[in-house]
Amino acid sequence: MTTVTYEKLYSLPVGELDNVDYDSTESFIFQGSKNWDLYFGKTLVSSEISEFQNVSLLDFTEKKEFQNYLKNNEVIDYSIEHVSELNKYFVLVANHG
Repeated sequence: MTTVTYEKLYSLPVGELDNVDYDSTESFIFQGSKNWDLYFGKTLVSSEISEFQNVSLLDFTEKKEFQNYLKNNEVIDYSIEHVSELNKYFVLVANHG
């Protein structure tokens, strides 16, 4: 498992992607599987954008480890959308403290 921490991370509903500037989407990080939201490292101009502060993105290569983490921890979102391309499962969590 590796961890990347973000001071700020932004999400956008997948249906709103056509309403933002393409250049802005270069900071795309991952797509969630809970509700298909898209997550970006930089803010986008959209009334539908949500901001998260002090979060970490965890990635897992082992499905069992990913499933155990989901079962035993509170998460903001997770992704199985990138397994076929990157061989990784992603989990977004809030950092407390």
